[in-house]
Amino acid sequence: MSSWTLISQGPWTKRRKHQVVAWRNQILLLGGFDGETSYDLNDVWSWQGQSWTQVTEHAGWSGRDGHTAVVLNDVIYVLAGTDDPFQCKNDVWRSIDGGRTWEELIVNAPWPERWQHASCRHGNRIYLSGGWGEKFFNDVWYSEDGKHWVLACAAGPWKPRMFHSMASFNGKLFIL
Repeated sequence: MSSWTLISQGPWTKRRKHQVVAWRNQILLLGGFDGETSYDLNDVWSWQGQSWTQVTEHAGWSGRDGHTAVVLNDVIYVLAGTDDPFQCKNDVWRSIDGGRTWEELIVNAPWPERWQHASCRHGNRIYLSGGWGEKFFNDVWYSEDGKHWVLACAAGPWKPRMFHSMASFNGKLFIL
């Protein structure tokens, strides 16, 4: 794509460390850190091609940043994050209705509490890697339903890290 077009100035507060997913025929923006009014946010916004609308002001999960969000089998999952860098989470939430309502699947997943990790869908699984909690991580976990997690790799050959990305491409996982 050689040019960009501004389609909208979002009606939400400015933010960083939020998440965005494509779900059905819309883009959803989830939470983040605004650093001024609310700090950690738990709102959900939807773009369906014309304008942004607020799906919910307060999702079931606590306000947070550094979390990840993944869509698997038409379900949106929110994984971990923090409402304070020293109070990381290892919870898992899901929404089956585009972010209007949320169900907490796990209060404490088997992976350590973390934020600024990476996750993505790969095949019929959610993968989660790295981040920071009590230390920097280079582990990899996966789940087919967001509730039952399997340790795929306790220590990858890469340095432990946070603020990285993970992508599924041509049948392989990439950590960058």
